[in-house]
Amino acid sequence: MKRLFSIGCMLLVVGCGDKSPEGAAITPIAPEGARDGNPSISPDGSMIAFWRASGVGGELWVADRDLVNPRKLGPTSLYAGNTAPIWSPDGRELLIPASMRSLADVAIVAVADGQVTWLTDRAVLEIPLQFHPDGDRIVYAAYTTDGSIRTYTISRSTMAIVPLVADLEEPYIGTVSPDGSHIAYTEVSGGRSTIWVASADGDNRRQLTTDGYEFTTVLEGPQGWSADGREFLFTSTRSGKADIWIGNIDGSVRQLTSDINSDNTPSFSPDGQWVAFHSERGRQGDIWVVPAAGGEAIRVTDDMLQEERVRWTGPTTLSFIAANSPGSLWLRRLDDGTETRLTVDSIDAGSFVINRDRTRIAFLIDLFGNNSDVAFMELGTGATRIVSRAAQHQSLFWDPSGTRLAFTTDQAGSPDVYIVSATEDEAPRRLMDWSGFEQVVGWSGDGRSVRLMSDRESRLGDLWQAPVDGGAPVRQTTLGAVVGAITFSRGGTDRAWVVMPDSTAELVMSELLPNGSLRQLLDGNPGGGIVSADGDLLGLITAKSGTPDGLVMRHDGTRVRELGPGNVPQSFSRDGARVLFDRQAGNNRDLAIMDLATGAVTTVTTTPEDETHAEFSADEQSVVLRRVQITRRLMRADIASLLTSP
Repeated sequence: MKRLFSIGCMLLVVGCGDKSPEGAAITPIAPEGARDGNPSISPDGSMIAFWRASGVGGELWVADRDLVNPRKLGPTSLYAGNTAPIWSPDGRELLIPASMRSLADVAIVAVADGQVTWLTDRAVLEIPLQFHPDGDRIVYAAYTTDGSIRTYTISRSTMAIVPLVADLEEPYIGTVSPDGSHIAYTEVSGGRSTIWVASADGDNRRQLTTDGYEFTTVLEGPQGWSADGREFLFTSTRSGKADIWIGNIDGSVRQLTSDINSDNTPSFSPDGQWVAFHSERGRQGDIWVVPAAGGEAIRVTDDMLQEERVRWTGPTTLSFIAANSPGSLWLRRLDDGTETRLTVDSIDAGSFVINRDRTRIAFLIDLFGNNSDVAFMELGTGATRIVSRAAQHQSLFWDPSGTRLAFTTDQAGSPDVYIVSATEDEAPRRLMDWSGFEQVVGWSGDGRSVRLMSDRESRLGDLWQAPVDGGAPVRQTTLGAVVGAITFSRGGTDRAWVVMPDSTAELVMSELLPNGSLRQLLDGNPGGGIVSADGDLLGLITAKSGTPDGLVMRHDGTRVRELGPGNVPQSFSRDGARVLFDRQAGNNRDLAIMDLATGAVTTVTTTPEDETHAEFSADEQSVVLRRVQITRRLMRADIASLLTSP
C-alpha cells in the first residue's frame, strides 16, 4: 500500500541542462539554482502554480506562464513533493493537500487572493485527486477508521462525503473520467494491486488486470485520462520493470511500452494522440513521447540530469522539472570541524547506514531515474564494493554482527526483501517472492531472521519475520493496518512500535506488547524513527499541527526533549546522552547536536549545501554525513517538430 501513498514528510528539491535531441526546443523558465517543484499549468495556459521549498515541505506560489510576476499564496503542504496543485476548470482555484492544521487536509485556494476554503479538517491524511466533472464535488483519498485507504467525494454545496465506489471494502484509489461517466481505480487486496473500472455511481465493477502489479496514475496529475474519457493510463511491473499500459472503459487493456528499463508517470496529450512519460532508458532519466495508438517512442531530452513531473501545457509543448542533487559522504570532526571526503567525485552518494560497531557503511549510489546501486565501504580503508545494481533500493538494515545487510528492492518487479554478505563475494539473495510490498524494519536479536512489514494478507500491512537460512516467513501481527514500524532486538530485549490509523483514522504510534496487544504512546501522525543503542530512546517526528516537529521520547512514551519545528533526529550517541539532528537553516538544512540532559544545542554544520543524513562515528568525536547540493529547475519543451517528423 505504500505504493499508493508515501507516508511521511518528503521534500523534493533538485537543476538542469539544455541538451536535447535535434528538433526539440528546450527552454529553462526558472533561474539556475531554483528549488521549485511540481508545476501545474492553468487550463488556459496563462499561469503556473508550483511549490517552493520551505521548512514545512513547500509553500504554494503562482506566476504567469514564464514564471513572470511570481507571488506566494500562503498555504503550505508537507506533501508538496508528492502532489502538484490541481487547477479548477475555470482557472480561479487550486486544490491542494494543505498542512496548516494537520498532516494533509483537502483545501481549495483562491488564485486571486490566496483565501483558503477547508473541505476537510481532521488529524488524518487526506489527499485531493481532482475536481469532479459535475462541478460540485471534490475527489480525494484518505485513511479510514477501519484501517484502510479509500477514495471519497465531498460536495462543496452540502459538504456530504460519500465513497467513490460504494461498498468496496478493500483499499483503493481512483478518479473519474473527464465526461463523468466512469471511474478507474487501483484496488489492493492481499498484496496484489489490480486495475478496475466502474460506472459513475460505482456499479458495474469490472476487473481489467489480474497480475497484481498494476497501478493507475491518479497521483501524477489530471492527464491520466484521454480527453474523450474512454481511455486511461496505468503502469505495470509484471515484467520486472515498469511499462505503460492503456485501459479502456470497455474492459480491454493494451501495452504501450515494453523497454527493458522502467517507463513511468505517463500523461495524455490534450488531443489524446500522444503519451509523454519518463523513462530510465540509456542509464539516465529522460522525457519521451509515444503515439497513443502504439509505435516507436521518441526521445525529448538527452542529458544526465533527472527529468521528472512531465505535463502537457499545449498540443505540442511539455513542462517538466530538471533536477540535480549530487551527494557525497564526509567524515567531520566535532572539535575543529575538519572534514575528510569518503566518496569520490564519480559517485553520487545517497542515504547510508553504519553497522553496530561503526566500522562499515552500506550506502546507495544514486543512478538514473529512481534507480540506485547498493555499496559497502570499510571506514578504515575506504574500500568500496557494489553488491546490488540498478534497481530501486531502500530500507537498508545491518544484522547484529555487522556483516550482513537486509534491504528492499524492486529488481524482480515488486518490492521484495534481500540479504547480502559484506564479507563474502556473493550475489544478494531474495528471502520471499510475494506480489505485494515488503519493507525491512530490522533483524531479530540473534541475526537469524529479518523483520519486515508487508501488505500480504492485510489491507495496509503487518509485521512479519523471515528466516534467512530457509523456512517460511511468520506473520507477527494480525492488525492489518500497519503503515510504519520500528523494531529493536538486542541483549534479550525485543521491542516493536507500530504506526497505524486509530478509530478516528489519525495515525498513532503504539508499543507492541509481548501478548500482542497495543499500548498507544503517541498521536499526531508520527513518522521517521531512530532507536538508541539500548532500545530505551526513540527519535521521531510528528505533524499534529501541520509542521513536522522532532522529539525524543522513551520507549514507554515518556517525553524527554522536544527538538523543535522542522528538526529531524538522525542518530543517538552510544550512551543515549546526545542526539544528532538536521534542521532548516534558511534555504538549506544543517546538522546540530542536542545534549538531552540540558537541552543545549551545538551547531555542527553551517554550509550552503544540505546535510540531511548523519550518524556518529565509532569514537563519537566525528560524524559521518551526506552532503548534497539540490536544485530543481522548471523547463519547457516545444516538440512540434518531433511530432510532425516522419
